Amino acid sequence: MADMAGVGPSGQRVEVRTDALGAQYIRSISLRYLLTNQVSSSGTGMVTLTIPSDAVAAYVHVTAADIYYNFDAGSATPSSTVGDDALQGDAFYIYGPQKLATFRAVRQASVNFTLKCQYYMEQRDE
Repeated sequence: MADMAGVGPSGQRVEVRTDALGAQYIRSISLRYLLTNQVSSSGTGMVTLTIPSDAVAAYVHVTAADIYYNFDAGSATPSSTVGDDALQGDAFYIYGPQKLATFRAVRQASVNFTLKCQYYMEQRDE
């Protein structure tokens, strides 16, 4: 079970895990770049990601306008009270197929935004 996880700037995923005896250790997974694409808002609609089939992580850069976002596949539209916000120029990583699939974003004001996304797959040593 991962207690904490993140993706470093080199595209390497690092997890701090706890074993059955309570000892912590670090597990590292290398990621390989897949492709870059972008999605843009149009009006007041909600935006989801266009995810390549092997993707397990994405580096997302917010351009043109501020957004609200969440990871809710249900009916909860992101807003100032639901989810988080990201400002124009912010960038963040999303890790895990479930998180990628449930990511939702809407614009904060009347300006459309663009999300520039770099996708990664797990690098398998065979």
